[in-house]
Amino acid sequence: MSAPPEPAEASPETWLRYAAENLVAAERALLPPPLSAMACFHAQQAAEKALKGYPTSLTKQRVPRIHDLSRLSSRVVASGGSAPPRDALAVLNAYASGVRYPDVPPPSEAEACEAFALARQVVAFVRTQPTPPDPQ
Repeated sequence: MSAPPEPAEASPETWLRYAAENLVAAERALLPPPLSAMACFHAQQAAEKALKGYPTSLTKQRVPRIHDLSRLSSRVVASGGSAPPRDALAVLNAYASGVRYPDVPPPSEAEACEAFALARQVVAFVRTQPTPPDPQ
């Protein structure tokens, strides 16, 4: 039996559409009664997906399946892009996995609101970056 084929790389636009959907999910999770852990998780996911779309727009290469925002930021810079806001990534990175487990204290509503604002900042940053012209 042969290995399944590698899935096609998502376009930068698709990554940003997914990031936007995660922002909507984070915002909805903040509605009363707030689901702070879910808001933080979706905020982190929005930043992650935006950062995966950014180097894709620069190099047209497959993005590795990593979730660490600082590693994704390094990939952006290595691809010739501008460094995303480091402070935002540091806060959001904490929500990649910890909020998935019940033995980790959940974030407060204020922390969830901050995570949402930071995710919006990262997604907006990526949206404002220039993309190189297509060589074809």
